[in-house]
Amino acid sequence: SDEGAEYKDDVVSNPLVALGRGAQRTGDILVMIVGGIAQLVTGHVGMSQLSGPIGIGEIAADAYQASWEQFVWLMAVISVNLAILNLLPIPVLDGGQIVLAAAEGIKGSPLPARARDVAQTVGLSLILLLMGVAFWNDIARHWSGVVQFFSTLG
Repeated sequence: SDEGAEYKDDVVSNPLVALGRGAQRTGDILVMIVGGIAQLVTGHVGMSQLSGPIGIGEIAADAYQASWEQFVWLMAVISVNLAILNLLPIPVLDGGQIVLAAAEGIKGSPLPARARDVAQTVGLSLILLLMGVAFWNDIARHWSGVVQFFSTLG
């Protein structure tokens, strides 16, 4: 894709200006990712659009083939994406831990161990389900290649 191309010629030598522009670009990426997550949640974008490590590797290779600037831009997008996902209120992630700590703060005492266990189990199940969908999508996109690979082994 060409998303990072709009910034290609936007080079500055002043570090303070560069820092400000970096923060602005990070904000742009954050808005784009949050919008994408919202579209997934609302169903405007299907789960078939998720990619796992194979798809991400292909996208990274394509970006590198295009230019090192595209590759660095993609790495920035992936980094911001991971930060946002880590802050989701799912108990096994940092965002979930923040929510549990806030609940304990509001309650004024620790949550029951059973409640924490259930929250962790549900959170882990959601993450594993999401990972499973992403892996499945990667495999489905490359099914003929997978079959061909295994047929050459025998």
